[in-house]
Amino acid sequence: MPSITNVGGSITSLVALTSIAWGIRFFRKHALRRSSLESGQLGGRGNLPALPALTPAAVRKLVHQDPIPHRLIDIRQPNEVAAKPLPSDLGPVACIPANELGTALSARGEWPVSCGGRRPSTEALLVLIGPKPEHCLQAVRAARSSGYRRLAAVRGGAQSFLHHDHHNNNSGSGRSRQENGRGSFDKPDSGPRYLGRDALAVLLSRAGAPGSGCVILDVRRSDERSMYGGIRGTHHLPAADLPQALDLPPEQFEATWRFPKPAKNTVLALLSRGERRAVWAARVAEDAGWTRPLCCKGGTAGWQMAGSNVLSYPHYERGEEPPEPHVLPPRPVGETEGFRELRMKGLIA
Repeated sequence: MPSITNVGGSITSLVALTSIAWGIRFFRKHALRRSSLESGQLGGRGNLPALPALTPAAVRKLVHQDPIPHRLIDIRQPNEVAAKPLPSDLGPVACIPANELGTALSARGEWPVSCGGRRPSTEALLVLIGPKPEHCLQAVRAARSSGYRRLAAVRGGAQSFLHHDHHNNNSGSGRSRQENGRGSFDKPDSGPRYLGRDALAVLLSRAGAPGSGCVILDVRRSDERSMYGGIRGTHHLPAADLPQALDLPPEQFEATWRFPKPAKNTVLALLSRGERRAVWAARVAEDAGWTRPLCCKGGTAGWQMAGSNVLSYPHYERGEEPPEPHVLPPRPVGETEGFRELRMKGLIA
């Protein structure tokens, strides 16, 4: 009988090589995600880090509704601030020139008394207001070196607030939208579009099916989702991270958040504990080019689904003692009402 030669090597060697290849892939993916989250190097041209740009309307909604911890910082020079002050409805804005921001944000530095309050937490979203977004580079480097990774600029810079206010005061004539720095428009805030609880339940039953075209994002913090449960079929992306996440290229988005980046014509159903964060997230998504963002009415607090591990709980901030959950009776799903709402909104045929 002729001998048989195993030219491919032993099975043990094959398994070892496969394990090594899998390990390299896993650790590369983990390293990319850690790099994106910690260093904030989210791409960009040359040495310029990518920085998401919020519209004036999104910044105002952030200030007025306070959905997430944040701080507005005017990084212009004092003479520029004096010549063109920001609108008063933005509330207390910290005025710190870009070349002084590193010292102010450093743990060893002193937060200027004139700015009021305390140095913002590194969990907060810092909105940097400069002459133009590209002028924020020095401030971005200073903030990131001090541990701040949630950063955004204002689309069009400080001047955009003056244009935005002029547009609102003269909305009866001229163009219906104010041009912004991306060549698109800053749309007036017409309010969120809501999705009811029953309609959300129907969407979840269809999510992932061919042609469903729907992604449900849970925009709560990770501590809330881990302690009080998440709705099955939803993806987790905290509201504070949404501006930067939507700016990522698809491959980096998926490596960071572990699900594919939704296409801009996808139905984005945004879910928070109540509605406040979801409303702001919907505005951010729409300004970033997503055409079908919806705010889930009632949030997880009103889910009350039989067999679900999602608990209702009072509002609390990170660092505070987590409250005891509310015990609420389950409510049946009104499938007929849910399908009717989805058809009325044009989400299903």
